[in-house]
Amino acid sequence: MKKLNQIAFYVNHARDIVMFANTFTKINSNLVVFLFNDLYKGQDFNTKEYNRIKKIISVKFPKYKKIIKISKIYKKCKFNVLVSTGNLPTNNFSFKSFLKFFLKFFFKSLNIYENRFIEKELSYKTIWYTNNLDRNVKYFPINKWEKVFDIYLTSSKIERTLIKNKFPFKKIYNIGFPKLDGKIAEGIYKKKIINEFKFKSRKKIIVYLPTLSKQEKPFVKNNISELEKLSYYFNLIVRPHPKDKDLNREKYELFRKSKLKLDLNDERNTSELISASDLIITDGGSTILESIYLKKKLLIHNWQNKEKFHHLNKRLEDKNRLDVIIKTNVPSQDNLNDINYIKKVLNNKSLFKKIKKLRSKYFVENKKVLAENIIKKNFEYEKLLG
Repeated sequence: MKKLNQIAFYVNHARDIVMFANTFTKINSNLVVFLFNDLYKGQDFNTKEYNRIKKIISVKFPKYKKIIKISKIYKKCKFNVLVSTGNLPTNNFSFKSFLKFFLKFFFKSLNIYENRFIEKELSYKTIWYTNNLDRNVKYFPINKWEKVFDIYLTSSKIERTLIKNKFPFKKIYNIGFPKLDGKIAEGIYKKKIINEFKFKSRKKIIVYLPTLSKQEKPFVKNNISELEKLSYYFNLIVRPHPKDKDLNREKYELFRKSKLKLDLNDERNTSELISASDLIITDGGSTILESIYLKKKLLIHNWQNKEKFHHLNKRLEDKNRLDVIIKTNVPSQDNLNDINYIKKVLNNKSLFKKIKKLRSKYFVENKKVLAENIIKKNFEYEKLLG
């Protein structure tokens, strides 16, 4: 099998490029290759994501232009080092999945594919890279990763503890969260956002960042109506979840056709929006942790209290999820058209102190290492081994 003296970044979605950007841009572009996971089920989704990734790279990172579909090189070559979030496996049919095909008639929720993490088959040294601040503390890290990754680059105290407990002999380094560790001052981001969205500078900036969810049409319309009212009083930006455009198209189109000011820019690092904001409103997911990481005031939108959806109960209310654990510590509201309540949250000085305490509890302030240094060190080591 051919050995390639390069560093591969394993990508599944367009947002992975943005997430990796603060690391791969510190590495010589001649050494960097992006491996796109086209072996995951759903060819239409893969094609769209591949094209989005190519566009982001060509526009934002033209020097880092080498992107390869995994299917083209699988079992033909291996890289010195591979960096992956372990976020999405590959899918294929096997004898085991063939049996599942027949069982599917009796168990409708059964996945008929065999999920495999093939990072170790693609590289001599595999590095897990933190991709998300939200974790399910019961299942993270997944057991399969023990034989997949050699090194773990973590973002939080709890992440490190969970990995250490399950994989005690693995090397673990705290890298913070590079996507959010930019050095640009908040004032610059705020000015940029005000100019881009043509806001009035005296108004407070509120960013609405919902997690991925499927909602019925009447509820989506009601949600948009509440947000439109909110936009009369504040500079409001709504950024629909990037996956909605493929997985919840009707919902996505309702937002797109609304009077709201939307951020639909796949190339944007959400840290710009969070940094520029005076208040983040979200319903769950990593945004809760990202806002705390950047020490931003936070309001939870408990829309599910008004309309319960069976398929959302577990994900948004699972007590093992870190976002669910944390959101009980910050203000929440069912109706976003309660302007007076939102003004109180914005003016609540004790909330900022609470956010800072949560930041200190879950994240390391100092003693962080640079992800690119760990990657380059292991690349050189593997290169010396020949």
